[in-house]
Amino acid sequence: MDQQLKRRLVVTLGGLLMSTLLFMFGITISHNNIIVDSIYYGISLLLLITTLLSCIKTYKQYKKILFVFLIIVDIAFILLTSIYMINNHF
Repeated sequence: MDQQLKRRLVVTLGGLLMSTLLFMFGITISHNNIIVDSIYYGISLLLLITTLLSCIKTYKQYKKILFVFLIIVDIAFILLTSIYMINNHF
């Protein structure tokens, strides 16, 4: 792998990690407050969507199967955070 591809892979994994940890942190401090949960959900969702778009762009450029897997993982995280918000607040 060249350096540009490694850098994009690390940034993608870092974005997934940051968004997941931020959402989990928001859940632990909110005590089921819908306003605080919504703020952390929104920030986490923006990070996940940005990471998803980055994965799609990188896949189109390099055609590596690893980025297809990361796209699937990213969509799974989006679904999991959305399911949590729907189950606990609506």
